[in-house]
Amino acid sequence: MKRDFSNVFSEPLQKVWDSKDGISCLSSSEIPPVIEAIDSFLKKHECDIETKLKLHAMRAEGLGRLGRYDEALLQYQHLRILAEQNKNNYYKIKAVNGIAVNYMVHGEFLQGIEAWESIISEVEDPRQKADVHNNLGIAYAMMDQCQKALENHYSSLKIDEELGLEQDVGTNYLNLANTYWRLQQYDKCLELNLKATAIFEKYQNHRYLASNFGNISSVYTEMGDYNKALYYASKSLVLKEKYANALETATTLTTLASIYRHLEDHDKALEYYNKALATYIENKDPYSTSYSNLNIGWAYFEMDDIAEAFKKVKSSLELALKIDNPSVVMGCYKLLYRIHKHKKQYKRALEYHEKYLETYNKLFHENPKLMLAQSEADFYRKKTEQHAENYRLSNIELSKKNRIVSQKSRQLNAANIQMQKNVSFLKGLVSVIAHDIRGPISSVSQAIKMIMAGSFSAPEVAELHAQMSVSTDNSIAIINDILFWIKNSQPGAKLILAEVEVLPILKSAVSLYKNMANLKNIQVLLPGDEGKAVLAESSFLQVVFRNLLHNALKFSPVDSEVKISIREDEKHIYIDFCDNGPGLSKAELAALLSAKKKKNDSPGLVTGFGIGLCIDYLGQMKGKLLISSNTDSGTIISARLRKAAL
Repeated sequence: MKRDFSNVFSEPLQKVWDSKDGISCLSSSEIPPVIEAIDSFLKKHECDIETKLKLHAMRAEGLGRLGRYDEALLQYQHLRILAEQNKNNYYKIKAVNGIAVNYMVHGEFLQGIEAWESIISEVEDPRQKADVHNNLGIAYAMMDQCQKALENHYSSLKIDEELGLEQDVGTNYLNLANTYWRLQQYDKCLELNLKATAIFEKYQNHRYLASNFGNISSVYTEMGDYNKALYYASKSLVLKEKYANALETATTLTTLASIYRHLEDHDKALEYYNKALATYIENKDPYSTSYSNLNIGWAYFEMDDIAEAFKKVKSSLELALKIDNPSVVMGCYKLLYRIHKHKKQYKRALEYHEKYLETYNKLFHENPKLMLAQSEADFYRKKTEQHAENYRLSNIELSKKNRIVSQKSRQLNAANIQMQKNVSFLKGLVSVIAHDIRGPISSVSQAIKMIMAGSFSAPEVAELHAQMSVSTDNSIAIINDILFWIKNSQPGAKLILAEVEVLPILKSAVSLYKNMANLKNIQVLLPGDEGKAVLAESSFLQVVFRNLLHNALKFSPVDSEVKISIREDEKHIYIDFCDNGPGLSKAELAALLSAKKKKNDSPGLVTGFGIGLCIDYLGQMKGKLLISSNTDSGTIISARLRKAAL
């Protein structure tokens, strides 16, 4: 008989009590008032044991949903004692199930499996049995025992279909898809994810939609389609920020960061990694904190910021050793090996490689349970590969062909894009040759003919000689830049950065354009900063400085000056080229810098070969081109480069 507590339950508690879905129907923000109402009711009222058990179970589930896992574990342990004292098998099973889920949250998958296996034979309620099978499937999948995972998921699916529990069927689809993801059966995985999505959207189950979108993102990440992966991970984040707890949201932030790492957008990756890290620290989750620091360390390593990478991995290792987490310790040793190898500190690199192997052996060979789990995982993986289930035999070959077609299509599309880039570059190169090289040379040729014909006086001839010298110097410089760019754009060419002093290269550029400056009576002011060094490639740096000085001289008026100065901040050195020319409007400035957006294109010839080349070369040296300009107030073009030693 259904109990009526409308007179004593507050509205939030009454709503959950009457709902067949209980706590799971609430968003994260709706759960705290329900927990407060349960605490208030239990403190003020005596009630029968069935009511008390149900309230304690609801409270434990709510704490788990909020990410307060330690409190949830204590609540489930209390529920188990209360259920066993009153011989209530239903709530005993519910309590053990909650305890096992808590093991899973902390990565203790074997303990979770043992807990569920110990009670599976006692479960009488069919919905509870489906729930236990579903959770066992998740645990076995996390241990890479995919055959056992599939067996349990399909057992759960069968029960839920017989009971007509459509939302639970959707949950089964979601977890089955995750197991097929581990088996690299991506077509089957997406098929199941889409079925789950349709069910969750029908019932507006935002919490499971968030998880499902996250899983779809993982599939597309493995398939190398990072744009779709980013789309679904972003959808997952929007829902989790509203309906999930902070730790679940942080997991999606970590997923987004990993996608941005694949896209080589390390600034964005670090932004999301650091947001997740802040959440883990705030919620006192040492495992996730150490793992996040390790991820951030890898991101810095990929950016060639070895100092920050070293700082983060040391922080991760210190915490991982403190909490005795061998898997993160092993990852730290691997990164430390890579860091010291990169720094050519081979003795230290070897020490960390040996520690990595030692931890691996301890983790998988000295722990009997983990060794057994690893052996079973290998056995079932091979068995699954050789004797796949009957329901997927018919589509394996088709899936392979679809993947091949998809891969070939991507390759063809990439080839077409590259061809279009090459055509665009060649058109731009022809334009440069026609305008910036042919024009000056034609002028020189015409001037020579007129001099030979005696068309000019001696002073005019002398001035023409100076102008012809500048024109030919400029044309030779452009030709050299084009040849240098072609040489360094060959496939497989690898740029090696080293410590380079700035001032000698600046002086060389000034010397090269001495005639051009003298012709316009422009004074070039050099800085007196000796010994300032940047991380660069000297030939690339020469091309950058030469082009920026030429640009400043070109647009400066007669009888003016070009000032070159050097400034610095904590990590960078800025070389500023300041002229007194007419300056640029906002529209002209935007057009000039548009080449920055063409990261994978050839230098932005549309903006002028020289500026496009500077943007390209500075980018390869982990630097950046900055421009500040206003009409009638001159222009400052700055080359920002990393300091050689931090």
